[in-house]
Amino acid sequence: MRVAAFRRWLLASAVLAAACGKAHGMIRHLPDSSSLVLKAAQIVQVRVDRVEAPDWDDQVTRQARLHLMVTDVWKGRLSPGPLALTVTQNRPPDRGPILPPQGCWQDGRQAAGEYWVVFTKSASEAAADALAEDSCLQAAPAEETAIDVRVAERVESGGFSLPAIVKLVIPGAARLHVTFAHYLRARFADLRLEEKENLNAVLDLVATPALTTPVRVTLLDAAETSISSSQAATDWHFHRLAVAMFGLLSLPQATDMHENLIETDLPNLLGLIGGAQKRPAKAVFKQWPREGIAAAQALSLYRGPANTKLLLDWIDER
Repeated sequence: MRVAAFRRWLLASAVLAAACGKAHGMIRHLPDSSSLVLKAAQIVQVRVDRVEAPDWDDQVTRQARLHLMVTDVWKGRLSPGPLALTVTQNRPPDRGPILPPQGCWQDGRQAAGEYWVVFTKSASEAAADALAEDSCLQAAPAEETAIDVRVAERVESGGFSLPAIVKLVIPGAARLHVTFAHYLRARFADLRLEEKENLNAVLDLVATPALTTPVRVTLLDAAETSISSSQAATDWHFHRLAVAMFGLLSLPQATDMHENLIETDLPNLLGLIGGAQKRPAKAVFKQWPREGIAAAQALSLYRGPANTKLLLDWIDER
């Protein structure tokens, strides 16, 4: 991470962390969770002090020595301090698609001066064991992950409801990444997403302009999946989801989602394709008439590649 960028991230992290308060050691350990924050036995932040590695030359793998400093422990019993790891790294491809990072250390992305957040399945108090490649679940740059962990830590400590969580994170929504979105998704069941005020809160968060597209997509998909599979879901829940999706068509920050919303998500949810129960526009917008007008306007103004005719015809049937 460049120095200026790190300083900006550090300042933003400090502000949001201060808002969240102190809650060290309160994150539960749920080994079967879909969330890295809950799944990991320990979560620490490390600084890369030095990387000793030979040039790649013609080799496809190499042995590297990483000199790290554990600077923060957000979950687990490790103590801050220095350590060194010897790891096997795979040479990155010269061409072709950029693939997601594999493992923690083997793709050789770490450079001296950077900060990384490490999620490990090991509960060992020996850092060299806990952070070794075979124990590590994921290592990610701190600017992409640290704030997410700190906010989840605060949520875990406070017994927050979904509306309270949303109120907590909206002021810093621009700084959230998918690690927190995955954490919140994993909490939908025990936080009772199907209760109306809870679904409303999550969909308000989805509509927050400052959210990044990956976070917005993750939360919307998770909400739709949870409601679709819930025995407690009623017509109201599906109508509320549809209204929220139509609302995103009027949100410039959600432009990257518009094509998929128009061609796939809304037609499937409304039963216009895919074989699900068909939901008339009159029923969907009965409680939200202004949103129905806005939906028609957004579709009429849309100039992307998706075909809006199916949805416009559906609205006209009112």
